[in-house]
Amino acid sequence: MDDIEDPEGPDAKHIIIIKAPLAKLLRDPQHLGIYRDTIKTINRVVTAAYLFARFIFVHAYEEDDNFNVDEYITTDFFFECLRALQTIT
Repeated sequence: MDDIEDPEGPDAKHIIIIKAPLAKLLRDPQHLGIYRDTIKTINRVVTAAYLFARFIFVHAYEEDDNFNVDEYITTDFFFECLRALQTIT
């Protein structure tokens, strides 16, 4: 398995996911409700940002057959989406 090349290149950063109950990760289990509320809020914001970006790209494709999404999927674009959602809500 060591001889298989990473399709993202040798310098690619990988995300490691560890699943564990939130209650076991907290130092003070009494804060569980606060953390759950925060996680729900972050999830709603990220979902809204995704749907907003999807809306923008779908309409861009409808208007221009040569639209190149790779030019626009950047960190700055998503920061702008999140800023826009922050000012709306």
